[in-house]
Amino acid sequence: MKVFKLTVSYIRGWPLTSGQAATMQNSADAIIEAIDLTVNQAAIDQTNSLSADVKSLNLQRSIERRLLLQLDGVVFGLESAKDRTAVIYLNSFISTVRAQDGKKIPHDKAVQLIAKAQAIITTINP
Repeated sequence: MKVFKLTVSYIRGWPLTSGQAATMQNSADAIIEAIDLTVNQAAIDQTNSLSADVKSLNLQRSIERRLLLQLDGVVFGLESAKDRTAVIYLNSFISTVRAQDGKKIPHDKAVQLIAKAQAIITTINP
């Protein structure tokens, strides 16, 4: 997650009173929080879609369970505003898919799963 510290104390070079600055600061913080929630919700939706894709592949149960647990970790990280945790789980997911590429996961499906996981990382860290 990107952390922004926005301090509002001047507008067009004119100093603000402490009350004006506090009001502006609260508005700016609310906007930043809304943007962050939107990004996280988009990544959560993408992750849930990826989970559905994994379930549709009818993989060996142990592999499916492992991949789904990793994706659950992604959602947990995003819901907890821990984007770094989410990315770590996504990279773990990608490593697991690569390890099973052409073995327990058909190559074309592995390529699709990896591309979708990378797209989620891009959503989290544009």
